[in-house]
Amino acid sequence: MRTVDDDGDDESTGFLPTHPKRRLSAVIALTASGDTVWALPGDYSAESVKANDSHGVSCRVVVKSGVTLRSTEGAAATSIVGASAVRCVWLRDGAAVKGFTLTGGRANYQSVARPSAATADDRAGGVYGETYGTLCEDCVINDCRASIGGGGYSAIFNRCVFRNCQVPNMGSALLYGRAVNCFMDDN
Repeated sequence: MRTVDDDGDDESTGFLPTHPKRRLSAVIALTASGDTVWALPGDYSAESVKANDSHGVSCRVVVKSGVTLRSTEGAAATSIVGASAVRCVWLRDGAAVKGFTLTGGRANYQSVARPSAATADDRAGGVYGETYGTLCEDCVINDCRASIGGGGYSAIFNRCVFRNCQVPNMGSALLYGRAVNCFMDDN
């Protein structure tokens, strides 16, 4: 078990709730497939990282394959806050994010002729799933923007709320993903 707290210390081990890391990327870097990172309540907005060198849009966190990032107190108490050209979460194959409010994430916001013309930089201001083998569960995805799939792209979304996610083209809340028991509001 690893822990992170927006008031933590990146010099800490991240192994115990009493010694959490501060940055999401600092604790994710220590994980392996099968690990769970527990995020204590707070707003995580202090960093941005690249999913890889070929993408211009940064992310607040890139969750490694097979790793779960989970909040301890749920979406009402724990947020990942995006920004201009900073999406909230990138999920590698088999990764999951659970129990967060993901808000204000922005990928490129421009008109594209068709979904196949869009690049990774154009997709999902909220949650970008590299494959359909990614999961977003019990999250509120709010006020996210992208060229396509404003709130989410190519992941399974379970018990999520999509609110005020926008695109100039198609898939305002979600594109190429699957929504199970989700609520869509003002997208």
